[in-house]
Amino acid sequence: MTRTLGVLIVLCASWSTTASGQEEEATLEARAVFEQGENEYGRGHYALALQSFERAYALLEGHPRRALVLFNIGTVYEELDQLEDARDAFVRYLEEGADIATNIADTRARIADLEARIALRDRREPGAPTEAGEADATTSPAVDGRGDAGGGVGVGAIVLLGLGSAALVASAVTGALALGAAGDLEAACPNDRCPDDPALRSRANEARTLSTVTDVLWPIGTAAATAGLIWLIIEATSAPDDTATAGVACDGAGCVGVMRGSF
Repeated sequence: MTRTLGVLIVLCASWSTTASGQEEEATLEARAVFEQGENEYGRGHYALALQSFERAYALLEGHPRRALVLFNIGTVYEELDQLEDARDAFVRYLEEGADIATNIADTRARIADLEARIALRDRREPGAPTEAGEADATTSPAVDGRGDAGGGVGVGAIVLLGLGSAALVASAVTGALALGAAGDLEAACPNDRCPDDPALRSRANEARTLSTVTDVLWPIGTAAATAGLIWLIIEATSAPDDTATAGVACDGAGCVGVMRGSF
């Protein structure tokens, strides 16, 4: 989904008022390069947009609002699916622009979302498809729920159930926040026509990020909690010599709890 490059509108309006002499010349060049990057971004030419934004950032060395360009750089990296580079750009944006950034909460949420997507991708890579159309799946290592002593309800089942429940609670919270943000936007943008307001653009980014986090947490939490519950039932009803293992498998369609055992 294409994100709006709204944070730097303030920069475009203000950067020419703080420079003089050679600095003003560099600033004017940076502004032209930056606007070119915005145009390329609007056309979907993300690689060209990235080149322009990085050039504008270099030209603005010493400018008090230079750090704001990093937000656009991070956004373009995210469109290019270069998740680590996007995360690093947003982190630098918060560090270098700590005194001027106006969308700190939204940017932190986007960093958390990127971290989750990076972790999910890294977990999936060992099970990447070997043939076209083959399902990509990764299963967590099986855990013997009986412990060293054997018999009884295993700690692994309880941990899996607890982790699943925690993910479900977290997804409920982020889902509620996403609905709240969407409601605010609907109220502020009748007939889907929003005023040119940086605060509204920040709120829209926040709503999208919260929605993405919810979409990640909900299936994982459901699968883990279900697997943990079934595991507990198997542990409670199986004979001492029986073995049971559990895990969570994820593919392109979502996640599902996996149980192995004899009973």
